Amino acid sequence: MRFYFHNTSAAFCLLAGLFLWVPASAQDGDPRAGEAVYGRQGCGGCHNTGVLGAPILATGNWQERFDNERNGLSGYAKLEDAVGNGVLPNMPARPDLTPAQIKNVVAYLLQEADVNTGPAVKPPGKISDTDPAPNQIAEDAGNGAYTGITAAAENSTRYTLVDNAGAGSRFSIVADGDSSGRVTVADNRLINYEESTRHQVIVRASNTAGSSTKAFTIQIINVHEITLQDTLPGDNMVDAVSNAEVQGLELRAVHADDEPIVAWTIKETEAFEGMFEFTESQNSNTQKLRISQSDKSIPDGSASVDITARTKHDRADLSLRIQIKKVEVPITAKLQNTEVAEGKRTTLVLSMSRTLPAEVFLLVSVTDDGSRDLIMLSTDTVNFVPGPITAAIAAAERSATLTIRVDDDGLA
Repeated sequence: MRFYFHNTSAAFCLLAGLFLWVPASAQDGDPRAGEAVYGRQGCGGCHNTGVLGAPILATGNWQERFDNERNGLSGYAKLEDAVGNGVLPNMPARPDLTPAQIKNVVAYLLQEADVNTGPAVKPPGKISDTDPAPNQIAEDAGNGAYTGITAAAENSTRYTLVDNAGAGSRFSIVADGDSSGRVTVADNRLINYEESTRHQVIVRASNTAGSSTKAFTIQIINVHEITLQDTLPGDNMVDAVSNAEVQGLELRAVHADDEPIVAWTIKETEAFEGMFEFTESQNSNTQKLRISQSDKSIPDGSASVDITARTKHDRADLSLRIQIKKVEVPITAKLQNTEVAEGKRTTLVLSMSRTLPAEVFLLVSVTDDGSRDLIMLSTDTVNFVPGPITAAIAAAERSATLTIRVDDDGLA
């Protein structure tokens, strides 16, 4: 025996003692009335706690249940069928509810879960960066600084970062309108070029139907964090003498992140090239300069000097002017043999205290026992014969040889 009951919004029938709810195609339920039915019928016993796998009110996967088809039904029809006819194995049929009550309960469930009851939502498409600018940020950028990444995906309603090696702590993504998200700096204390020159972020685009992800690399731009300065006041001056130290100069290099100094370099203007050297080791934080040891003439004047201090990832430059003062440094000569035999030609050897520059005059004086000057000679040439004394003088060497002979009449 089969009985049919008709109604303008729905139809239901009893067949073989089983209640069969046949949902209508339209939905005009009353969420407020549905809330009352939900409470009276004890629906919350399962749907407030999720017992036996029941979707939880408001936070369950109601959008997915609404959108996805089951038994040829989707949307309102699918959910009304589930409420009226039950869902095996845990949800029983409810023949005690009228079609209007079922519609009201479904309306209440969808309202609490904020389900989009319009056309079915499609999962987000592929994520792309809509900003052609380079994905980079300076290591000293402040919080909120933009990295050049604007992520966008079709159908996405939400953008988040997947934490990857701490990137989620360093960066954040903020909504840029309704359809994209901009990646910005979240904690600039965690961005340091000396520790890492790049970071990867993974952007997730999502909606109620699913999500998609894409990885982006953010280049970190190095900012010079090393300072180099002359810590002493006054002019930088030095005497034009080998090994003389520059006065009024003390260089100090300091890195903000305490990265150690690994090298110092110096470059002088052409006229003074190679004239200066450092006094301290290459990894010292402080340095001084001195005239390098050299046999070549040291010009006076104002020397322009460029100093560079380097760490592994950084460098600092400083330009200086050093005044070089010409000084008269005596050249002393020591007679290696002091006795001359009477009537014999004897060679006297003089040892000079330093190399004789070409422009230096050599002056030799010979006296008798009474300290009377017997003869004096001077020369600025390589060979000079002053009367009875023959002298051979090489201006580029540190010795001079005088050959003299003494007899009763004096020098010969």
